[in-house]
Formats: sequence, C-alpha cells, structure tokens
Amino acid sequence: SGTVAGTPAYMSPEQGRGEKVDSRRDIYSLGIVLYEMATGVVPFHAETPMAVVVKHIIDPLPLPRSRNPELPEEIERVILKALSKERADRFQEAGELAKALNEAVKGLPGGVAEAVPAVTAGQTTIEAADDVDIAAQAAAAQKVAEGLKESEIESAATQEAGGFLSGRGRIAAVVAGSLLLIAIVAVGAAQLLSGSSGVPETSVLPFVDGILETGLEEALSAVEGLDAAIENNPENLELYFERARVHAEAGEFDLAYESILQGIEVIPEEAWVHENAGNTLWELGLFDEAVSEYRRALELDPQSYWLYYNMAEIYRETGRQDEAAAVLFEAIENPSLAADPDELDSIGWSFLSLEMVNEAEAAFNRALEADPDNPTRYEGLAEAAYLRGGAPAGIEMVEAGIQRFPEHAPFQESSGYFYWELGDLEQAVLAFNKAIELDSSNSGIYGSLASILVETGREAEARELIRRGLERYPNVRESYVVAADFYMGIGEVGEAIALFERSVELSPEDGWSHAYLARALVDAGNQNRARLMLGEASARSFGDPWLDEFIGWTYIDLGDCEQAVDHFVRALFMDPSIDSAEQGIRECGG
Repeated sequence: SGTVAGTPAYMSPEQGRGEKVDSRRDIYSLGIVLYEMATGVVPFHAETPMAVVVKHIIDPLPLPRSRNPELPEEIERVILKALSKERADRFQEAGELAKALNEAVKGLPGGVAEAVPAVTAGQTTIEAADDVDIAAQAAAAQKVAEGLKESEIESAATQEAGGFLSGRGRIAAVVAGSLLLIAIVAVGAAQLLSGSSGVPETSVLPFVDGILETGLEEALSAVEGLDAAIENNPENLELYFERARVHAEAGEFDLAYESILQGIEVIPEEAWVHENAGNTLWELGLFDEAVSEYRRALELDPQSYWLYYNMAEIYRETGRQDEAAAVLFEAIENPSLAADPDELDSIGWSFLSLEMVNEAEAAFNRALEADPDNPTRYEGLAEAAYLRGGAPAGIEMVEAGIQRFPEHAPFQESSGYFYWELGDLEQAVLAFNKAIELDSSNSGIYGSLASILVETGREAEARELIRRGLERYPNVRESYVVAADFYMGIGEVGEAIALFERSVELSPEDGWSHAYLARALVDAGNQNRARLMLGEASARSFGDPWLDEFIGWTYIDLGDCEQAVDHFVRALFMDPSIDSAEQGIRECGG
C-alpha cells in the first residue's frame, strides 16, 4: 500500500522513503540481522525512530570489520551486498544470499567453516523436527484454532513477522500472544541452518491466532499448552518467556517471574539469555528485575554495551534520573563504547533525554572528533545548544551544520522550527521550503509549513501545499494524517474526518489511525461512532502507553471517566513517567 511500517533498526531505505517495496526489502532486513550477528550491534542508532530511518536512507554503512576486526572479509562482502542502499545492487533473491554466504564460509579456514552449518541455497521452507510434536504441544488450545483457514494463519504470521525487534534492543509485544511466533521462527531458523526442509503440516500458529481472536480468557488456558511445549522441548527459552507473558496478562506476576527464572536456568552462563530475560521483564513492567538481568548479561559479556541504554531508559521511565545518569557515566567509561562514534552519539542523546546538556555536548563532540563526516553529530549539538540557550543558540549550531553539510535536510527542518519559535515566520518558511527541496519524503514538514502559511495569511498557498503532499504520496498514511491535522487546525472538521478515514483504510492495524479519527468525530459531535473508533484503537494499543494516554483524554472529552482512567492506568503501567496520564486520573477525581 505504500504505508511505512516496520522496525526502524531493520528497515530498508525504500521502506523509509515510503516507496512501493518488494522482496528485496527483506534481503536488506536480513542483512541487518547478519550485521548484528557479526558485530553485536545494528549499524544505525539514534534518539528517535525517524532519525534511525533517515540514517538508513542517507548515512554510509559503518563497515562491519570496523566494529569487529576479526570478521573475515569474505563474510563482510556478503553483508555489504545485502545492505546496498539501491535495490538493484543487492542480492535479488534470498537463495542468492544463502549461496553467497555458504560459499564465503566454505572458503574460510577449517575450524571456522565447521563451526557454521551449511545453508542450502534453494531452501526456502521450514520443517518441524521429528522429535518435536507441535500439534501435541498445542493440544490444550486446539479448540481455539478450529475453523481457522490456512490462508488466515499465513497472513497472521506475515503480519507479525515485521515487529519482533526494536531499535533499543527490547522486545515489543503488539498483542499478548504475538511473540510466541518468535519461538516458531527461531526454531525454524535453527532447522533451516541445520539443513532440514519442507513446511510443517501442523503448527502452533493457529494457537497464536486463536489468542488474538478470542482474548484473555482463552489466552489463560494457553499456559497448559505452553507447559506441554516446554516438557517436549525444555531447551526452547522463548517458550518460558512466552508463558511468562501469558501469566502477566492474567496479573500473575510472581508466576511470570518464576517462568523467566526457569528459562534462565536452561543456559545460565550465556549473556544473551540474561539479555532476553531482561527484555521480557522490561516488557512486563518488572523494571528492577530487568535491570538485574541486564547487569548479569554485562558481567558475562562486557561488550554488550547497548544494555547500558536499556538500563538508563528504565531508570528514566521510572523517574530515577540520578540512577539513569550513573548508568550513562558508567557506559561512557566502557572502552569499546568510547571508541565507537555512533555509540557516543547515542550516549549524547541519552544525556539529552535527562537534560544533562554539558555531558551530551561532550559526547557529541567526541563523536565528531572520531567521525567528522557524519552530520548527525551536529544535530545532537544543535539540540543541546537549544536546551542551553533557546532557539537563537539552536540556530547558530544548525547554521554551522549547514555550512559543513549543505545538503542535509534535517538541518533546514530544525532551523525552520527554531525560527518559528522566535516568531520569524518568513525565515521559517524559507527553511521548511529548503527542507522539502532536499527531502520531499518528509510528510511532517508539509504540515508545519502549511501551518505557518496559514499564520501569515497565506491559506491558499497552504491548501495547495497540502494538496501537493497528498498527490505525491497518495498511499502513505502519514500524508493523510498531516493533511487531516491541517484541516482540523483551520476548523474544517468534515474534510479532516474524510482524510483520517483514508488513513484508517491504508493502515487498519494502526491504533493511532483509529484514535485520530475518534478525536475528529468527537469534535464533529458524532459520539457514538467516536466510541466505536476508540474501541478499535484500544484493541490495538497493547505496548504503546502514549496511545492509551491519547485514548484516555478522548474519553474524558466524551465524559466517560471510567474508560479514561482504565487507559491512563494502562499507560502508567507501561511507562510510569507519563505525567499527563496522572493528570488525567486527577481530572477524573482519582
């Protein structure tokens, strides 16, 4: 459809640009996974998901061997081809990548080749291992799966496969049962690498799909199926973690934690086990326990420095700013991290999130010294300057960035916002126009520029700009949201509703699309339909505290404090730092 959807750290450049994609998008994403396996990190880090996407589009790829000098050149060449920014330069089929990787491994010294199982180039399907009876494992949940069509099962697997990982390393669940798919994919990947082929006649995918269809009551009965699965396959760690999620959904957090501890005991001396345990504990809101597991992972592998960010973010979310800062100071002393300019850049943004401007500037400057040809360092310095001295200081640093990198669109965008804040609307218009000229794919700039044009009495120009944005990206959800926001701002709610409806059509699984439409319907006085849309948004809000916060305030506008408080509580459970959710509860007398 052209809608941008995916995990930013693994997203191809063409996805980020909102272009029509094909299977070569998956070649790129698999290349990112190979890069991460070979180096321990994904290639691009930034403070925001959009900034990560932009890096995939425009930043040169950091060479894998610059992060892991022991990586054989033969393997690096395969990764680099998979990660070509232009689709035509990549492997054109997964089989080509498999063949190239297999040949690269075979050409290595004997011990290395034997350590990596061969991959059959034509192999594209997965067969269940003979000793794993998946149907038996899911016996307790078979009634849930009855009646599901095979096509629906395949669709569920395809839709869920894009969201397994996030940029900061934590697993983000979209629905309570969705991550059981990871276990199936992980087992399948292991079987793929070991040479099995074929597709299973039965699988637990109907079981997962059943959880999505039938809700919490049936999800609780899934524990029996997971118990059976663990008994048959006691070394599959994800089964323990998935059982923990089911317990947590039922409010049984003691049992959830116990299940995670049982999983850890399967391989207690591997850092990645404790990291995954920490990811799951964080996801479940067991923050101190998550930090403990990250600490254990770092003890076992001090090179896992991305875990410092996870711990700092947990402390920040839970209002423990001093502890978050202490973790970042600890991280910057890690020799491996301190030598990596991209990681220093990430540390800088983490300091900024704590409003520690001096420390952030020091980190960005160190990154700039190590890698002077990367414009994102100036972006961080501009934000730090803004926090220190307001918009004038931000403009001064942005101008320095523009002098060094005149074709870098984010500088012009930031300049536009700074001038807007100062009230210099003409300069803001010039900056936003230049940003669109350099990067016309950023739909948000169209909305910002249109708002300024309205402020300066140039509404006709603003309407024309919004029209051009829709014409340029007719199948991109974000362009319709931007346009709808514009019409809401000028009081044309009916036009805004039509545009929000189109965004729902383009991205029906996006809870925000339904929530935005509900907000517009409230303004139009259509309360009944607004409630329906909020129900749709709520069903898709799992794992997104800010969406629950937005839904809560919309329910307040409907005069329904009971529903509002429920959503504010959900938001605070996932992120206790959301002050506006607490304010909403107080508004309702809580």
